[in-house]
Amino acid sequence: MGVIKLTSIKNMKKQQWIYIFSLFFCLHLQSVESQTLTTSSNYHTAGYKITLPVGYDLDKTASVNIRYKAVAANGWLDGFPPERVTQAGEDAFIGSLFYLQPGIDYQLEATLLDSFPTVTSQTLPVHNLTARSEPNIVAGAIVKWVSPTGSSTLYTVTSPGNLSALLSSGAVTCGTTIYLKGGTYFMGEMTLNLTTDCTENTPVNMMAAPGETPIIDGGYTDPLVWTQDAADPKLYSAALPPETAFSTLCVLDTVRLYPYPAVEQINWNNITHPYYLRALNLGDNGFVRDANTIFIKTAAGIDPNTKTVTLSKYNYGLVVYGNGKQNHLNFKGITFKNFGKAKVLDFGATIYADRTLDLRDINHLTIDSCHFEWNGLGIYITGNTSNVTVQNCRFKDQTGFWSHAQVKKANDVYFLPLLGLVIPSTFGRFVENAAISMAGTSTTNYVVRNNFIDGFSNGTSANFDNAQPNVEADFYNNTILNSYDGIECDGKWSNLRVWNNEVGNTLAGISLAPPQVGPTYVFRNVFHHIISRRNTQDDPYYIGCQPVTQYFGWGVGIKTNSGASGDAALYFINNTFHTSDSIGFAMYSWDSEWRKFHSVNNIFSSENKHLLFITNAKDNADFQFYSERDNYYCPNGILLEIKEMHGQFDCHSTNNATEMQTLLQDITGGDLAIFEQPSQHDPQFIDPSIGNFSLDVNSLLIDAGKAVAGFYDFLGIAPDIGAKESAVVSASNPVQTEASLSIFPNPTAGIFEIQSDSPVQSISVIDSFGKMVWIANNAGKVDLTGFSDGVYFARVNAFGKVLIMKIVKIGR
Repeated sequence: MGVIKLTSIKNMKKQQWIYIFSLFFCLHLQSVESQTLTTSSNYHTAGYKITLPVGYDLDKTASVNIRYKAVAANGWLDGFPPERVTQAGEDAFIGSLFYLQPGIDYQLEATLLDSFPTVTSQTLPVHNLTARSEPNIVAGAIVKWVSPTGSSTLYTVTSPGNLSALLSSGAVTCGTTIYLKGGTYFMGEMTLNLTTDCTENTPVNMMAAPGETPIIDGGYTDPLVWTQDAADPKLYSAALPPETAFSTLCVLDTVRLYPYPAVEQINWNNITHPYYLRALNLGDNGFVRDANTIFIKTAAGIDPNTKTVTLSKYNYGLVVYGNGKQNHLNFKGITFKNFGKAKVLDFGATIYADRTLDLRDINHLTIDSCHFEWNGLGIYITGNTSNVTVQNCRFKDQTGFWSHAQVKKANDVYFLPLLGLVIPSTFGRFVENAAISMAGTSTTNYVVRNNFIDGFSNGTSANFDNAQPNVEADFYNNTILNSYDGIECDGKWSNLRVWNNEVGNTLAGISLAPPQVGPTYVFRNVFHHIISRRNTQDDPYYIGCQPVTQYFGWGVGIKTNSGASGDAALYFINNTFHTSDSIGFAMYSWDSEWRKFHSVNNIFSSENKHLLFITNAKDNADFQFYSERDNYYCPNGILLEIKEMHGQFDCHSTNNATEMQTLLQDITGGDLAIFEQPSQHDPQFIDPSIGNFSLDVNSLLIDAGKAVAGFYDFLGIAPDIGAKESAVVSASNPVQTEASLSIFPNPTAGIFEIQSDSPVQSISVIDSFGKMVWIANNAGKVDLTGFSDGVYFARVNAFGKVLIMKIVKIGR
């Protein structure tokens, strides 16, 4: 049924209007009863979707109220409201529940509210869900042992076999555990094909043997014979062993060399680029290679004959074909290193990027406590996949220190159209890689958590360009340092949740380029020491409000590229952004790309030139930025700089937080830039120099935030502003003292009672890391029996008074 214009309605006869109203009303009543509510759970979160039948809410005036609770809890909690979205032609409300506990049963209740053609309220039946249980990787019934020198077909602990032979034998079936004995496995380009459905009780495991440290190594470290160049004594060359042809990896002792475009400045190269190994004019020590020869040059003229040079022999470590089955595949405790060789075919016309673990069409996958060092792409997950967990892993590389120009140019090749050839030695090949990359065609239920990632082009990368949205992903408790993009979540994501991560010393903290679907929730993250990078004149570089004299890529906490916008809603809640760089910004906005950008309780801080930069803003009435209770602090510069148009230098700025809304609305000509109750205080971080962005006890940001439904992880009478919730109660917002609250017993073995001089409205318990572990309404008894011993804080809301008490749990 189409939209009827008001002018047409005025000219209708009364009977026509009654007929249309009645038809609309009947469709509305019929469709209200046919809503469907589905959920999908991860460990600490759950997504829900209320699918709307055709004909319902054509004017999009409906809304949904959400409430939820643990089944064992006495009272309901209000949930964060969902988003009204259209995905693949289907209308729905989509949202998330946060801070759930693994394996716990919950209930969810949704009430649909609509105002046209009549005011209606419809509560859907209570929906039951269970948070995903923690993975438990244990040996299966079938155990096969392998070792670096194993050759037996018995695969016993005393007669181990060969890993590559076992994987390709077809003998790895449901219930098989492959135990890798310690030592180095010099092997790669292995394949495992899984063709049957397995269960949680009959998984396929590939894991370190108890107490052992296996290393799968794709490197080549045999000495080469290096010859010094007669014309350039800092340039050395050597013949390449055939198995190392086109190696993208070249490590000189412990330093990864940059793969330069070319070694000589000859005429045809000038058509393509002005950058050469001989000149080192991309700024780093480097190398060039093809199928037969490798050249190395360093600024210090290091002789490679005196060092260990590590190259790569293999294009990939292991490819697993899951064939869309319920695989229940687990990896644990294995180190993978030195997989970084491009595979070049057809005179360079066909090129396969290097990757370490290549996992395709797999369902139920866990990668736990594995290490990845000096690889191209670490973990690559593609195809139709679901229920993936990557946790407790460590990733180490140095590509994250390179400039934008270096990363982008290393992906290119040079094509000679007249000869029909690609020159394979020209460009470095595929170093724009990630520690963890997810590039599937349809995915659901991804968890990336508790990982340490250092020195990658992309820390975690989730790039999807398929037609269907990818749903239910959590990136949390990760530390990502010295990378180009910290967390890259480009493409079509729905119910994407990024939380409690530390991202430091990156060019971009989080990349959403551009946001297309949504909703996306970014909360409790610290993006710090956002930095600029030296760049080149023919690459994107920062152009501020005056002509450029130095070519640098700017750093940004929130990155969204200009381009097609989608039906995206972005929520940034309780994050901390920090930069000390002169062209590092908390946010640099090219254009208006999101339907909704809602920012609440965030700290935006800069120690240097300016904090926020918005360009192409003139008469851009669609530009939207809705800020609530955010703190903006830039003591040595300006808070907001606005550039009217690309290619021009007309700029406007303010260093007063209360003036930002008026300035933005005047220039954009719209009313979608709103700043509610902004503050401009020194956050008083404890020590940014060592990455400690907790608030000092005297910070005015303690208890100064806005309480947000669904986010019950704060102490005191209100959330603190920023990512780090302090256990200290604000002196300017005093609460009842501990004398009005009693907890017995304390210390406790797990169960304790709370007595207050006022009726208890709600209780939440937070651990020493600031994570909420227990919550209930109208309860006087708390049970922490299943939790670890240690210090906890009980936050009790007793009708107008918020009371906080430290609890010591012992004797689990």
